[in-house]
Amino acid sequence: MDASLLAVRPATIADADQIADVHVDSIHGLGAKAYDRDVVEVWGAPRDGQRYRTAIEQGELFFIAVEGRQVLGFSSYRLEDGKHRTAIYVRGSAARRGIGTALFVRAEAEARERGAGEIYVDASLAAVDFYRSCGFQELGVGEHLLPSGVAMACVFMRKTLGAPTPSERRSVS
Repeated sequence: MDASLLAVRPATIADADQIADVHVDSIHGLGAKAYDRDVVEVWGAPRDGQRYRTAIEQGELFFIAVEGRQVLGFSSYRLEDGKHRTAIYVRGSAARRGIGTALFVRAEAEARERGAGEIYVDASLAAVDFYRSCGFQELGVGEHLLPSGVAMACVFMRKTLGAPTPSERRSVS
């Protein structure tokens, strides 16, 4: 990947359908390496962008990595039950190219800018090593409840954050 061709930017409502497509692609391309087909079928069921449009309208922030016109991945940032939370998904074909890290850096900067001292994630089993490489520590193993009501195994993780750096404050503005 030529890093000069990749842009990470805040997502808009107009990006919601592509975010949905990336989410499903990531689950089938990467998540399937760690979960049984039954879980992948429920977790990665086809979806349209309405779920993401609604989340954006309710204040969840999404950042997307775009190469040309194709969205290669997204990160999200939200405050949920008093905890700063994130999630990162990258297309299977775009994995291990630094895209997930670039997306996490953007979400982490947003969390710091909003006063977070720590950020949490319910990591899929396929993503634990990625989150570890981003500085997260494991809190324990458990289950994440999917919107369908199906529970899937996950690892609860947390990263302690410092104050935003001057360059992070400028990039979030």
